[in-house]
Amino acid sequence: MSPNVVVVVAVFAACLVAASAYVTEEQEKRSKARIIEHHSLHPPHLRHSLGAEDIPFWSYSGAAVVTDHYIRLTPDRQSTIGAIWNTEPLDLPAWEMIVGFRVHSKSGFGADGMALWIVDDIPTQRGGLFGHPHEFHGVGIVFDSYDNDRYRDNPAVHVLYNAKGEHKDYNTQSDFRGQSSGNCYFDYRNTPKPTLASARIRYQDNTLTVSISKSAEKGEVLCATVTGVELNSGDYFIGFTAETGGISDHHDIHYLHLYPVSGVQYDHDVYEHQPFSHNNEDDQKTYWRAKTEEEEAQEAAAKLKEEEANKARRDEARRAAEEANTREVERRRVAALEKELDAMRKKAADQEASFAKIQEQRARHQKEQSQAEEPEAEAAAEAEVETDSNAEEPEEEPRQ
Repeated sequence: MSPNVVVVVAVFAACLVAASAYVTEEQEKRSKARIIEHHSLHPPHLRHSLGAEDIPFWSYSGAAVVTDHYIRLTPDRQSTIGAIWNTEPLDLPAWEMIVGFRVHSKSGFGADGMALWIVDDIPTQRGGLFGHPHEFHGVGIVFDSYDNDRYRDNPAVHVLYNAKGEHKDYNTQSDFRGQSSGNCYFDYRNTPKPTLASARIRYQDNTLTVSISKSAEKGEVLCATVTGVELNSGDYFIGFTAETGGISDHHDIHYLHLYPVSGVQYDHDVYEHQPFSHNNEDDQKTYWRAKTEEEEAQEAAAKLKEEEANKARRDEARRAAEEANTREVERRRVAALEKELDAMRKKAADQEASFAKIQEQRARHQKEQSQAEEPEAEAAAEAEVETDSNAEEPEEEPRQ
């Protein structure tokens, strides 16, 4: 065996050992028996991308990097965006996928978050939805780590859905309050190494369900069930995006296993890979070729519009926060005045009660004193009458 072959074998063996640190035996078996490879990711990733620019069937961009264990969408560094996209269109009427991931940092809280997308096209530009443009058709499953609206309900998982031809102005600053099609509070961050958080997404009969676990697919909890989701009217693409802001996290995707749903009849062999035709103008996507000047101008204009919209949303959120703060200050001021007025009223009432008590005591004392003096006055009056009577009686003349 040549030295080069030995080196390659050693590298592959090292990758396999490294991968086993995070992936359980059950997950390893599933990766070999059930998953549709051209729609899945499984470690060791370097084995698949060794000597190639991308992992087969996947393309990554921005801050995303490939390691043995995972694809890191963003490092724990401020103001970064990363993405990875499956370049093969998903055309199954029913499927299930399980994603193993870690969102972590040394801090007790992080930002901004990441998203799993099943959309009708791979975006050609970044945007404000965790690295994805606000304009999309399909589903975004968002793992929102940062509590923008201060309601203390993050980290949270949200399901965003836009049907064909539909656009909703999703607002990250309000943490999608009242906008998401389904959501749950779930703290998926900082799982102890090597334990992974996981998300199980199932699509069948126009119904999407999302279940979450923080311990390697054990103890899954149902997060959301969304009905009326149409993802079988054409080809869709799977992707991940992540973004950090002033606060940051590592966003790591360890595996994505996609497989058919048992009992469903498919019109073709789902495991057979049918290469996407890049030469067919009807199938050709903008990300497979260089952009024209007109497309670059349109992209620049769209990016500027997106930035202006984001700035307007931030300004509106800031104004709303300032108005809320002003109202809170005024409320506290009024409450303090009312409290002070209540104290003054209580003091006045206490003084009035004290004065009334003194008056009552004085009246009682005067009454008691009057009652005590009355017998003496009567006795003095009687003595005076007797004295007057004695003074008026004539003296007897002495007898001769």
